Amino acid sequence: MGHKDVSFLKWSLPSSHIAIGTAKGTVLIYETSSQSMKETSLRHKRRIVCGDWNMDQILAYATEDKCIFTCNADGETIDQVKVKSRPLSCTFGGTDSAPGSIASFNMEGKTILLYSLSDKDALELAFQRRYGTIVNFDWFGECIIAGFSSGRIVMISTRPEEVGREQYCSKVHENELRDIALCRANNLIASCSGRCVKVVDVLSWKKVRSFLGSVDDQFEKLAWTEDGKHLSVSTKNGCLFTFHTNYDRNVKPGKSDASNLTAFAVATKPISVASFMAWLAVAVTMFVVCAARYFEVSVVEFLAAALIDVAAF
Repeated sequence: MGHKDVSFLKWSLPSSHIAIGTAKGTVLIYETSSQSMKETSLRHKRRIVCGDWNMDQILAYATEDKCIFTCNADGETIDQVKVKSRPLSCTFGGTDSAPGSIASFNMEGKTILLYSLSDKDALELAFQRRYGTIVNFDWFGECIIAGFSSGRIVMISTRPEEVGREQYCSKVHENELRDIALCRANNLIASCSGRCVKVVDVLSWKKVRSFLGSVDDQFEKLAWTEDGKHLSVSTKNGCLFTFHTNYDRNVKPGKSDASNLTAFAVATKPISVASFMAWLAVAVTMFVVCAARYFEVSVVEFLAAALIDVAAF
């Protein structure tokens, strides 16, 4: 299996298994303790597009030909469902009494499909057209928080008595929203659009911080560390920013930082060939100058001696 064949990767929780999906429709499960690789009992004709594990080591995944499957850690198929749209992403959620009992899928940005592992039935959550397409979503208790291309963030209930009812809706960004990321450690949700990142407290739905990149930065993807102390943001031009955050909702504004969230950013940028050659030239020049001083000769004399030695070698 070449690296170009891999279309999906997902670690289980705890990290004892890793699911590997391929463009050829194969799903492999690697067990870390025994270092063994197993193939699922079903082979598929189309690419594996997404998937997720729950805490019971059940894997839910979807194929490009609009099918959803569940299997155990041994690769044995539990169930399969044919759906109308192509799933784009998958994440597990559930009720307070049965966490991880519902596999949810982003159905081509139009709806969110909820598949119950216990009842083996599916329910689709639809949203208002003016919200645009579903960019990303995550579970927050028995609710789902979804980010839409129009810049809105919506929280919708999945409780049986009020399933589909909106609990919160706000237009967070004026331009197209690119991604959202929820951190359960501190109940913060981050969203990005253009060169702007906004952080909102999910408990109060108040904005606690905004970050602005440079004019050339176009933010694309977000990811929190598990403890919520760092937020990483990638850009279209290959940069990676990491913000160190420190938020305490018990501190009232005015007694500390005005935003009650301090941060510094570390940016990692790709190095072009021209930049690399320029840095190399500077490094070589500094080496030659330092070496000439060490041997107490001029730079020209040092270079001439070096050339003679190279020619002799």
